[in-house]
Amino acid sequence: VDNNGYGSHPFFLNLETGGPASNANAHGVFLLNSNAGEVATQPVGSGDNGAVTYRMIGGILDFYIFLGPSPLSVVQQYSDVIGRPYFPPFWSLGYHICKYGINTEADLQNLINRNRAAQIPYDVQWGDIDYMTSHRDWTYDKDRYGNLPNIVKDLHDNNQRYIIMADPAISSEQPAGTYPPYDDGVQMDIFVKNDAGSILIGQVWPGKTAFPDFFHPKAVDYWYKQAKEFHNQIPYDGLWIDMNEPSNFVDGSVSGCTSNELDNPPFTPATIDGGKLIYQTICPSAKHVISTHYNLHNMYGWSQSNVSRRTLDLLYGNKRSPIITRSSFAGTGKLVGHWLGDNFSTFPDLYYSIPAILNFNLFGIPQIGADICGFNGVTTPELCTRWHQLSAFYPFMRNHADISSPYQDPGTFQLPFRDYMKTAIELRYRLLAVLYTAFYRAHTQGLPIVRPLFFLYPGTEAIDKQFMWNDQLLVSPVLDKGASSVQAFIPDDVYYDFYTGALVAQRGQTVQLNAPIDYINVHVRGGSILPLLPVTQRTNLSRKEKFQLIVAVAADGTASGELFWDDGESIDSVSGNKYSDITFSLTNSNHLTSTVVKGGYNPPEGVRLATVILYGINHSPGSVSVNGKGATFNYDASLKVVHVNNLDVDLLTPLSLVLN
Repeated sequence: VDNNGYGSHPFFLNLETGGPASNANAHGVFLLNSNAGEVATQPVGSGDNGAVTYRMIGGILDFYIFLGPSPLSVVQQYSDVIGRPYFPPFWSLGYHICKYGINTEADLQNLINRNRAAQIPYDVQWGDIDYMTSHRDWTYDKDRYGNLPNIVKDLHDNNQRYIIMADPAISSEQPAGTYPPYDDGVQMDIFVKNDAGSILIGQVWPGKTAFPDFFHPKAVDYWYKQAKEFHNQIPYDGLWIDMNEPSNFVDGSVSGCTSNELDNPPFTPATIDGGKLIYQTICPSAKHVISTHYNLHNMYGWSQSNVSRRTLDLLYGNKRSPIITRSSFAGTGKLVGHWLGDNFSTFPDLYYSIPAILNFNLFGIPQIGADICGFNGVTTPELCTRWHQLSAFYPFMRNHADISSPYQDPGTFQLPFRDYMKTAIELRYRLLAVLYTAFYRAHTQGLPIVRPLFFLYPGTEAIDKQFMWNDQLLVSPVLDKGASSVQAFIPDDVYYDFYTGALVAQRGQTVQLNAPIDYINVHVRGGSILPLLPVTQRTNLSRKEKFQLIVAVAADGTASGELFWDDGESIDSVSGNKYSDITFSLTNSNHLTSTVVKGGYNPPEGVRLATVILYGINHSPGSVSVNGKGATFNYDASLKVVHVNNLDVDLLTPLSLVLN
């Protein structure tokens, strides 16, 4: 639908035609402009090279052109301008559960208990507005949620975390002196003003509300005071900033807007309500300290993200913390992550999440995900199973449902579907170190994590039902109701079944892959080395385990990979060289070595290797040596896979594994 949504990212990547059969013919264009506007594309036709037309209603035309020449380099060049993505803490890569409509502390405790009882890997519990007093930020209801401090303590005691909601709209209806978030805002003159200079009043969940001006020089002081005082009561671990377009249940304000050209411009782009800029937001004529809302609307979510990031950095000191925003703008990924908003419990929405997540990786927001099983409507065991399988590869993995929807956390389902979902989440936990290393490369080099196939294989631009993790894993999910197989394109390259190591015989064509309800097809690209972890129920526990390496041999007998490892949460782990970076290399299909590029982090349990599995070994080795000593191994002649077991190797010293 060509209407406005949650964010604005005036950036596109284009692949030029008529050049060589390679992907080295890409460029990108970014318009740094925060005003409302619309972009029209003119398709390529006979004798016509196509065109992009911008119609902006303000600001300047500040264009950046990125010359690539590869799609990957275009994305990196874009991140040079807007900022590298922030580095989330390790624990935030685990599985998250949320639900709007957890009405009491007993309901919350039941949800936690049933998922623990089902032994679901589960790191983070979220609180929607249910826990608040009358939906007011920075409060909790002492009647319905009086035991929330103890529930959060119990989560922490069980290696779990708790994330709260912090909508921008601040209740303005209570008596003076009874609600500090409003009283402080008035005293600090922090709220957005209407055209006449008074506090603009809208209406959101708590009733009548004011909106903080997050561009205000005192915004961090104001927001930190509220965050700190509430953290003293409920020691939450991250923030969810929602409704920050900003959303408003009335058009403009409770008293309307002006009739001037800011509120009624001569041209407006397509919007949900037929071109009204005031529709369910605040008046464009509203005043921030640096400009009017007319110029800043598209950056309001960014401004709350900016202030929230600075706030949590002050609150937690040297610890990284996750923030997930609904509204976003170019550069938001430097500060926070994003979720795709209010989707539906349908198979089409399961599919739509893939191109959306691919887009946000282009936009420099790799911490991205969709509400697992769908937010609106009623999911089914089959749909929720397929969604968990796909979401194992969402960089941000959260199950969330609306107040009118039934519970859809794994623990609420009957067998066998509960176990199907558990298996999908366990796959995610095996891949935690791969994902964390990818976030390190996103943070330091601007590399996207979830990528379309055409980044690696030209001619696959139309494929949007499969995707890559880095250039290592090919994911081919089931996206159709009742399907037990999937049509998947296998590139003309070496690929192995992720689970077994079996070589995929058919290449350069679309094939039909078996996909029973408990299975998602994942293939490892030849030339990849993946550091995996054993399955646990908490990321903190996973960190204490020994690693497993999967080595997928390329056609030329080589492979390479990397492991980034730090304490999982320090802000200065990269800048302070408090991390270890280990690279792996296979040559001649028989010699695996490692290089400790940096050894700045060595935890008490060490960084140790237990198992190496090599895919694509055509002949059984006579023996295997690891650092000069004989090692236990077995060879599967049908799969051409070597398992080297029972190791206890220090990865912070160079590794040499030889198949003799």
